[in-house]
Amino acid sequence: TRADLEELREALAAKVAAGQDAASAWFDLGQAYYAFGYFTEAERCFAAAVERGPKIFLARFFRAMSLQRLGQFAPAIEQYQAALPLAPAPQKGWVWHEIGRAQLQQEDAAQAEAAFVAAGAHDASLLQLAKLRIALGRGAEAVAPLNALNARQPGTIEGFLLNARAAYATGQTAFAQQCRDHAEYNARRFSTDVIASVLEKVRKQYGSSRLVEESRQLIADKQYDQAAPLLQRVVDAQSRDDAVVLLAGCELNLQRPQATIDLLETLRKERGELPQAMQLLGDAYLAADESDKAVEAWEAAICVRSARSLHDRLAKQYEARGDAPAANKQRALGLQSAGISHLRRSRPAQAKEALEAAVAAEPSLPRSWFYLGECRRLLGDVVGARDAYQQVLAHAPNHGRATAALQALPQ
Repeated sequence: TRADLEELREALAAKVAAGQDAASAWFDLGQAYYAFGYFTEAERCFAAAVERGPKIFLARFFRAMSLQRLGQFAPAIEQYQAALPLAPAPQKGWVWHEIGRAQLQQEDAAQAEAAFVAAGAHDASLLQLAKLRIALGRGAEAVAPLNALNARQPGTIEGFLLNARAAYATGQTAFAQQCRDHAEYNARRFSTDVIASVLEKVRKQYGSSRLVEESRQLIADKQYDQAAPLLQRVVDAQSRDDAVVLLAGCELNLQRPQATIDLLETLRKERGELPQAMQLLGDAYLAADESDKAVEAWEAAICVRSARSLHDRLAKQYEARGDAPAANKQRALGLQSAGISHLRRSRPAQAKEALEAAVAAEPSLPRSWFYLGECRRLLGDVVGARDAYQQVLAHAPNHGRATAALQALPQ
């Protein structure tokens, strides 16, 4: 990355010497600096871009963002305000949003609120406006922006959590609990940060990020022999976790399990037991006919993050050893993992089916019973939910969530 930035800087210096340093050249360099966190250098570049193109909206906007990241909030607000008349209509809301954020960083809640209101029907501003009013103890006034937000981006975790906070603030505890349920058993996230996605695209144009991105495409095309050298360059220079795992996967697909083992055991020592890496390490040990080490790696992985694919691998190994009870428990844990995954994605009916199969296979799993109780509660089966929570407490008497859920059920 440093070499790429230096190459960009030298190219710009040549343009300066030739009197060809247009605003776009300064802007491109500034954007690259900003994407990699060099905010002082970025601000200087954007300032030069503004000097050469005073009516270029993005140059002023990114200069303001650079100043804001440097903690210079008043100059940042001044630049945002100068950018407002230049902004295309769809971007005006975003400029007001950033003004509001800068005002919050100056602890001026009144000016921040005014900016978020001025942003109008802008998703991130509606989110900030609702949060601010709740924090100021004006939960009832948060309802209007929340309703507008939920209409524009329905069913998000953030939206449900804010609705819960507003409901608690206005004494609507039952509705608040419903919102918390929807937030917990949901996978949809609020999409607001356009700038982050733009900068991610910029980062992928340079340095190790570019090489990793190229490698991912090669891997998708099953060209492992071409992806591996690119990833090796990244690992040698930077030892990025994602690059190590991708390289290890290439080596395994190229029938070189020992190379995979060497890479991932080194990563394990340096970074701990990362779930994806440990699953791949187990696969490599199995390919190298070291099944005991494969089992150990997969067991380490499920201690960090349960996944049905891991439990299925372990079940096959325990079955091969003749350990039927251990194999059965792993299958049940696989069903438990699948059921919880369904529930987290707002699919309680599918989750209920998997969790009922889990407790049928292994009745002593309190986690399966608890989430089965949650499924039944969400589906309106109070009697079934009560039975499931009681089963939790029979196996884990100090399970706090089951105790609270049982007490909260209608009699």
